[in-house]
Amino acid sequence: MVSLKKIALIISIVFSVKALTAQEEWITIFVHGTLGLRSNFSLGTLGQFFRDTIEGTPYESNVRAIRSNPFVFTMQPIQDLGLKKITSGCSCPCGSHIFALLYNHLLQKYAPGVKNHFYTYGWSGLLSYKQRHKEAALFYRALQEELKKFATQKRYPKIRLVTYSHGGNLSLNLGVIRNTDFPQDTFVIDELCMIGMPVQYANSCLVCHPIFKRIFHIYSAGDHIQRLDLFSPSNFLSHKRFHGQLPSKLTQIELRVSAPLRRIPGITLPANARGNVDQSPGHIELWFFGWTPKNYRRNLALYPLPMASFIPYIMHTADTCWPQARHLTFDIRPHQEKVILSALCSRTKKVVPFLSTCEVTALQRKAAEFHPGQKKYIDCYMHLKSTIKSDDYQ
Repeated sequence: MVSLKKIALIISIVFSVKALTAQEEWITIFVHGTLGLRSNFSLGTLGQFFRDTIEGTPYESNVRAIRSNPFVFTMQPIQDLGLKKITSGCSCPCGSHIFALLYNHLLQKYAPGVKNHFYTYGWSGLLSYKQRHKEAALFYRALQEELKKFATQKRYPKIRLVTYSHGGNLSLNLGVIRNTDFPQDTFVIDELCMIGMPVQYANSCLVCHPIFKRIFHIYSAGDHIQRLDLFSPSNFLSHKRFHGQLPSKLTQIELRVSAPLRRIPGITLPANARGNVDQSPGHIELWFFGWTPKNYRRNLALYPLPMASFIPYIMHTADTCWPQARHLTFDIRPHQEKVILSALCSRTKKVVPFLSTCEVTALQRKAAEFHPGQKKYIDCYMHLKSTIKSDDYQ
């Protein structure tokens, strides 16, 4: 006869197994932007960009070489071409690994117990509308295959895309691929977060596509590169944000960073000078780590962290502190441990807590452990640095 203790043990095991299988899971995929544009920009490539005829050109070959150089992988969340899981244990500093660590730290802060799987989606990085459409088809199929692997284990994770610059436009094109090639599919992108994306008229309507369940579009007034895509289809310049009639699932956020005014040696300031300095992040500072050779200010309040690593905080704060607002401004003041929130067309402002100084410092120190100049990485770093020009990653 089975004892009551054994029955209780069996019941507890059954419920434990059910609890494990019911654990919420997310696939988080980081999608990078264009590569090598600055070092390949010339009058010759200018015409190719306007005509969108870059196949077989030296520009395409140069970007392919840049794309395969591992030094590029040290400064941002980027890996090889295709959908690649982020793992640890690399002998060289890996931007995707530390980015995932930082991102997961904040995810666990606001959604503890959720299991997160981190990936990168690597694409060519070419500045081409047609190429981004082709890459979106490859991305869609890669997502299908990964979801099938989970489904064989009866696991159905939610999907989160975190994209930078034209990686956002590539991801929006998933809606086009759904319409043209896979209308029978039912999976959705539960969260699409785009940071520093040039908003283009040609595909801005895709934010309404049902494949995207929730969308955040984050931009900065200090990002002067975002609008300078002169090769956008249907319009001369890109835009910083979406306009017109927009779905309620879209929240747009302008990022600002304020730092205390500091006296600079050699410059005389009034004795009563007080206030804050605008440090709104530039295009590179949105996504890259501070050890990138150019265009990341060493005096930035959150150095060397990319602003994208704070996206979990930004999304959580937007949804909990002002859920009805469709366009918010985040004025982040790390030195005061607060954020001043304001909404478009509203005079109301809200002051909400930011991460504490201790938390920010801990994140900065964790990132610094992966600085390519660390002794454990220095040999690998110097070898990689000698193989690529400083402009090639931009």
